[in-house]
Amino acid sequence: MNVQSRGYVDPSRWDDGVPAAFVDYYFSGAQIKNADEGESSRSNYLNLRSGLNLGAWRLRNISSMQYDQQRRHWDTQSTWLQRDVRSLKSLLRIGDTYTTGDVFDSIQFRGVQLMSDDEMLPDSQRGFAPTIRGVAHSNAKVTVSQHGYVIYETFVSPGAFAISDLYPTSQSGDLEVKVTESNGAVRTFTQPYSAVPYMLREGRGKFSLSAGRYHSGGSRCARRNFCRALCSTV
Repeated sequence: MNVQSRGYVDPSRWDDGVPAAFVDYYFSGAQIKNADEGESSRSNYLNLRSGLNLGAWRLRNISSMQYDQQRRHWDTQSTWLQRDVRSLKSLLRIGDTYTTGDVFDSIQFRGVQLMSDDEMLPDSQRGFAPTIRGVAHSNAKVTVSQHGYVIYETFVSPGAFAISDLYPTSQSGDLEVKVTESNGAVRTFTQPYSAVPYMLREGRGKFSLSAGRYHSGGSRCARRNFCRALCSTV
């Protein structure tokens, strides 16, 4: 029997959306007058976040402009092109981006990046939760509780069962599992659980591949080529 995780949607039903273009902006300005000297000065700031959606591709740009009576300065902070890679449950990004900061400090670079994207997974498969295994002697009801509250309940067929679609929780604390058989017999056992950062579910993996040139906003910093790969699996 093929059992799907809660919230699962077949990738063939995913929709890339309609073609669209947008611009988000933030503007601030001030005018300062000197009553004694009869002079005034202006200072303005404009921030633009623009994008273009076409099929599965997403083009994004972040720019800003500062101007006053002495100067005008336009700065393109970052531009990148990205799209989903459904077969790998990952995100491909080309252009200005940042390395992942899960393990090491994040750095800005210009290049290519391919990394796993948990947003493509059902809610019940994101984050960490233990796999609960047990045996049912008949058609049974399995109830999972934590701190006295029921967080999961399902029905299983006779034989070994495995529950792997618990929603993640930020609270640590052992899980109490109760198996109620069809004849009314009840068995209980404890599943140890601790919410530790960066832990993965059984059978899950995450990866991040980055290659390009270090790219910081300061012109004094040397821009070096680099390649980095991170992979973790359970």
